[in-house]
Formats: sequence, C-alpha cells, structure tokens
Amino acid sequence: MFLSILAIVLIFIIVPIFIINFISADASFAVLLILLYLVNPSFAAILGFLSGNNIKKLWWIPLLAAGMYLLSMLLILKVDETAFIFSGVALILGLFSMLLSHYIKYNRDRKG
Repeated sequence: MFLSILAIVLIFIIVPIFIINFISADASFAVLLILLYLVNPSFAAILGFLSGNNIKKLWWIPLLAAGMYLLSMLLILKVDETAFIFSGVALILGLFSMLLSHYIKYNRDRKG
C-alpha cells in the first residue's frame, strides 16, 4: 500500500517537476505530452487493475491516482479546464480496470 502511494506521487508529481526543471523547453514539451496522454492514464489503469485484487481495502487508489493527476495538471503544468476532463478519464479507466480485475478474480475463484 505504501509503495502504491509512493509510485503515484513519483509518477504524477515528481516526474513532471523533474522534466520541467532539467530538460530543455522543446524536449520537455514533447515528453510532457507523452507523459500526460499516454503514461499517466495507463498508470491509472494499471493501479486500478492491481487494486481490484483487494477491492475492500484498496478502493481509494484509483481515486488518489485521478486526484494526483488533476493536481499535477493544475499546479505544475498550469492546464485549465481540460485537466478535469483528463482526470475524469483517468478515474474512469482506474475504476473500470479495478472492477474488471475484481470480476476476473471472482470468476476464477468461483470456477476453481
């Protein structure tokens, strides 16, 4: 559980700060686009899938991932209203993958 919180903070907060401060402006823009539109939503889906194994204790992880995604877009990258849309997409991806993982585990345990 602590590792998931650490990974969320690392991917959604520390990496964008590192990119902005230590990479040139042109390259950082391209890297941030890849990070925001590919890596962060994929990471939210992976966290949701992993939290589906113990849904009673880890239901809050997709919410935290979406919240950190929103926070990083608003405060670090200074994106306006579209931040809420992308954060909502990350939340939906995380929750859907969590429910899918729980459904797969439930059917596997039921058959076996």
